[in-house]
Amino acid sequence: MPDAVWPRKARRTTTPLPHNPVEDLSFVMVLFSRRAAQSNAERNLGEGMPEVIKPLWVVLGLANPGSQYAGTRHNVGAEAVQEIADERDLSLKSEKGIAATVASYEDSQKKVVLARSNTYMNESGLAARDLKKRYRLYDLSHLIVLHDELDLEPGTVRIKLSGGTAGHNGLKSIQSCLGSADFTRVRIGIGKPSHNRSGANHVLGRPNSKEREILDVSLQVAASAVVWITEYGIESAMNKYNSRQM
Repeated sequence: MPDAVWPRKARRTTTPLPHNPVEDLSFVMVLFSRRAAQSNAERNLGEGMPEVIKPLWVVLGLANPGSQYAGTRHNVGAEAVQEIADERDLSLKSEKGIAATVASYEDSQKKVVLARSNTYMNESGLAARDLKKRYRLYDLSHLIVLHDELDLEPGTVRIKLSGGTAGHNGLKSIQSCLGSADFTRVRIGIGKPSHNRSGANHVLGRPNSKEREILDVSLQVAASAVVWITEYGIESAMNKYNSRQM
């Protein structure tokens, strides 16, 4: 008797779904777009909000270059800027295209550029102009210039927004190069010369040990005033420091 042959089970067949190339392409594009968006979101995780432009302050200390002028009364503005840099362990360095040595620091609220002019006093405006251009400083009230002041006694520090130059060659140069006097000044008193001494000899001279002690304190006050300006504004700083007595 021949072997029994089991009938083969009929193969199931399915009717293919209608194929629409346009719909398939649209689906792929949407999927790709969603994945790209997710990837960007993951890459930007933690950033959240768009980048906020921080207020910028440029702090320029005036001085004459060279060891022959180191420690002279005319250089107290740059010495005060150095105080700020030392407090933050910053080194002022030369930067191409800027007539000054610079350093900077920033926090969540602001960016501050510290600078010491490396031109002679009567060309200080070159440093101010270079800094304004490099850092795109449009609000000149945020340019803080520290300088010596004959009309204030040693130990006195005053803040001023805009105004004249009182014959100071550094301020004259800045005003000329910027075409404006609307920058902020931190004035560090060095006192007027005695009757038998010229103003030029006085500012280019070195103070005696007693006067040096007084100036060293005023440098710290000036540095503190700059920090206060960048933290709380010019008006607040003037209220705090312009009535201060040593």
